[in-house]
Amino acid sequence: MSKETKKPAGRGSLWRLSLGGFSILIVVALVACLVFFRLPSFMVDKTDATSTKTHEVSQRTITSYCPARMSLDDAEKVGDEQFRASEGDLAASAMMGSFGSVLTSRISPMGEGQSKTLSDPDPLDGEKAMVGSHDVGSEALTFTSNLYKVESGAGSTASMVSWATEGDFKGVQGLRCPDAAMESSFLLPTTRQGWTQHLVAYNPSSKATKVTISIHGSASGSRMNLANGSMMTVAPGGHASFNLSAAAPDQDGIYVTATSSQAPVALMVTISAMSGLESRGSDYATALDAASRDLIIPGVRGADKVLLLARSEKNASLKLTWLDGQGGQGSDDRKLEAGRTAAIDLGEVPEGKTALRITADEPINAVVKIQGDSEKDQSDFAILNPGEAAVSSALTVPGNTKGRLTLVNGSQKQASVSLTGFDKTGKKTGHRKVVLDPSKAEDFAPEDLGADTAAVRMDEAEQVIWNARIEVDKVREAGLVGLASVMPTALMPRTAVIHAGPDSAILP
Repeated sequence: MSKETKKPAGRGSLWRLSLGGFSILIVVALVACLVFFRLPSFMVDKTDATSTKTHEVSQRTITSYCPARMSLDDAEKVGDEQFRASEGDLAASAMMGSFGSVLTSRISPMGEGQSKTLSDPDPLDGEKAMVGSHDVGSEALTFTSNLYKVESGAGSTASMVSWATEGDFKGVQGLRCPDAAMESSFLLPTTRQGWTQHLVAYNPSSKATKVTISIHGSASGSRMNLANGSMMTVAPGGHASFNLSAAAPDQDGIYVTATSSQAPVALMVTISAMSGLESRGSDYATALDAASRDLIIPGVRGADKVLLLARSEKNASLKLTWLDGQGGQGSDDRKLEAGRTAAIDLGEVPEGKTALRITADEPINAVVKIQGDSEKDQSDFAILNPGEAAVSSALTVPGNTKGRLTLVNGSQKQASVSLTGFDKTGKKTGHRKVVLDPSKAEDFAPEDLGADTAAVRMDEAEQVIWNARIEVDKVREAGLVGLASVMPTALMPRTAVIHAGPDSAILP
C-alpha cells in the first residue's frame, strides 16, 4: 500500500495573495500617473486643435415640384352665381425632361395617382434624353431623376403651364417647377385691393417643418410687422399656403424671404388680380437667384407694359438698357433706397427689343412684371426673373402650348452655343448652332429645331442667358391676351462643401 507525501498547507496560497496584492499596487500607481501627470510629447499623437477638414459632396438625386393648378378659396365660391368667383375652364399641363448621365426619371403625383417612369426612346443616338408629360389637376407633381454620374450636361428640368378662356384665371400662367430649399426669396407686385398673393409650400420630407416669413415693403426699408403672423407649419408630405396680401397690405411691391426650420421645402407664389368682376391676370412667381450688379431679363416684347420690381440692401444706382439683335440701345438711370422694395414703371417695351439689362453699383435683386390688354376688357401679366448663364441648361414647353426662345449674350465677346431639340418622348428633333455678338439678343421658335420640339438643351453656353415666352392658341383664338414664360434649369453638378472640426461647445 503506497504512502502519500503531504505538502505543508497554505504556502502556495500565501504566495499567490502576495503576488496579487503587488499587481494591484502597480495598477493603482499607473492610473495615478495617468491622472496626475502629463504624458511626454513623444507618446501623444500630434493634432491641431483648430484644424478643420473639408469634404465636397455631390447631389445625385434631383427632384422638382410642380404645383397643383390654381384654385379659388372656398370663401370665394359663395354668393349669387352671377357675382361668384369661378375657375372657369382652367386646364394645365406639365412637361419634364432629363438629360445626360441619368439612371432613372419618374413623374409622381403627390397623392393617389400612379407614377410614370420615363425611358430613352433612342438609346443609340448618343443624346441620353428622357422627356414626358402629365396633365395637372388638383394634385401637385414631383419629378425625380437619379444620376449615375455627376457632370456637366447631366440633370433634369420641369415646367408647368395653365390657361383659361373663362372665369377668374383668363389668360396663361407658367413657371419652371422649383426644387426644395431651406430658404427662398421673392420679389412680388402690389398687395393693394384686388390683388391676391399666396406663398405655397410643399414639404417632401417625413417630418413637419415651420416656415418663417419676413417681408420688406415699398413704404420703408424696415422689415414689416405682419398682420396675420409670420409663420406657417407644413405637414410631412403635405403643403400649406400663406396669404401675403393679407399679411402686408397696401404695398406697391414686396420682397419676401421664407426660411424653413427642419427640412427643405419647394416654394412658389400664386398671384391673381381682379378689377370688380373682370380678370386682370394671374401668374406664378418663383424664387430669386443671388443678388448681382449685372442682371439680364430676356423674353420681353414690343407690346408689353413693364413694371420693374427691385430691391437692394444698400442705396444703389441703376442703369437700364433694352437689348435686341443690334445690341444695347437707349438707357435709363434710376435710384434704389436701401431695404425698400421699388416699383418702377418703365412704360412699353421699345419696338423690337427682347431683353432688359440692369447694371448697378451695388448687388440688387430685380424682376419685371409685364402686362398686356385685350379688346375684351381683359388683361394678363407675367413675372419674368433674370436669367443665369450655365455651360449646359435645358427647358421644356408643355403640351398644348407654344414657346418662343430668347437668347442673350451678356458678355463682351462673341458666343457660340449649341441647341438640341427633343419631342415629348425624348426623341431628337434637330440641332442648331447659334452665334451671338456681345450684348446682343436673338429669338426664335423651338420648332425651328424641328417639328414637335417639346424640350431644348443648350450647351457651350457659359456666356448666354435665355428663357421661353409661352403662348396658348386657345386663349389667342378667344380674343384674349395670355402672358407667361418658363426658365431653363442648369444641367450642372450640384455640390455642397461640408466642414468638420472641433467644437468647443461640446468638449471644454
